[in-house]
Amino acid sequence: MEVKRLKNYVNGRWVESKTSKWLEVRNPATDEVIALCPETTKEEIDQTVKVAQDAFWAWRGTPPPRRAKLLFSFHEKLDKQVDAIAEIIVNENGKTLADAKGEITRAMEYVEHACAGPELMKGSHAEDVGTGVDTVYIREPLGPFVILPPFNFPAMIAL
Repeated sequence: MEVKRLKNYVNGRWVESKTSKWLEVRNPATDEVIALCPETTKEEIDQTVKVAQDAFWAWRGTPPPRRAKLLFSFHEKLDKQVDAIAEIIVNENGKTLADAKGEITRAMEYVEHACAGPELMKGSHAEDVGTGVDTVYIREPLGPFVILPPFNFPAMIAL
């Protein structure tokens, strides 16, 4: 069986890494190498960070209802791929199929919560908290971030 070399996902497309170092992805139940993951180069990481920082400003300017619509679409796509995603989790993580599907179900609940973004983004306003003083609380996106999910919940924590 030919072992698949994984690609990096950058700016909406899959790209080959320029690395010379590859990490084995093993099925913990069989110890079989099921894929090779690129040890991404510093330059590739820097490029990915720049793409994320540049995309942030367009996302920040996207009206909350449009953001919610995109998240609903993402949720729908996840729902159609539950079995395929669960199989990947089983093969890469060693979870049972039922446990993997349960993790995806929980992850989808987090996406459902995020779909409420327009409501969650509302700030608050309080008048006369002091003489001639009002307070305004505004929620604003902070920008891109990196997450390294734990091995035992690869989908749920990331979402």
